[in-house]
Amino acid sequence: MSEIQEEYVPVEQIVVTGNLVKRIMNKNIVPAIVTIPLGALMFMLKDVACMIVGGGLILAAVIYLLIIKDRRTFDIYDDCVIVYHDKDPNMARKVMNDEIFEWTFYDSSQQNSCIIFTLNDYSKFAKTTFLLASCVDTLRKTIPDKELRSKQLGAARERIKKFNPFGFRTFSKRRSKHGLLFL
Repeated sequence: MSEIQEEYVPVEQIVVTGNLVKRIMNKNIVPAIVTIPLGALMFMLKDVACMIVGGGLILAAVIYLLIIKDRRTFDIYDDCVIVYHDKDPNMARKVMNDEIFEWTFYDSSQQNSCIIFTLNDYSKFAKTTFLLASCVDTLRKTIPDKELRSKQLGAARERIKKFNPFGFRTFSKRRSKHGLLFL
């Protein structure tokens, strides 16, 4: 097992041996692409207020697509994950899959969603991302056995199997003919 890289280093110094599975970028372009036709439709209406709102939507989407820079957040390879620094896109951190003890995610609609990695030395670090679903799906494909939630669900299934060796539905709800609820 290689040494765990504690600090961010220049991207040019990182050596990758595996194949790139997915590159996760910071900017989500789907809402902007949906907003442009919606704004054009509103702009074509004869109402002045709709034309102003439609023009504003188109302008906001074009500014978002052209002016706001897109940058890398994660590069997920089949043998490692490269995490890019938030402020400096030329700095990154390489984490091998065997150095990751477990990973989980925090999804929030009011704050930034993030991926939380726990390394083998029990140190943790988190990385915010706006494309959480894409990142989680790719991590589930590349390192599914290290996801904290699947470990917890697997342990719960094993406990149920221990007390229910024949596979009966333990927590099924059924009603009697009188409307009473049985567990």
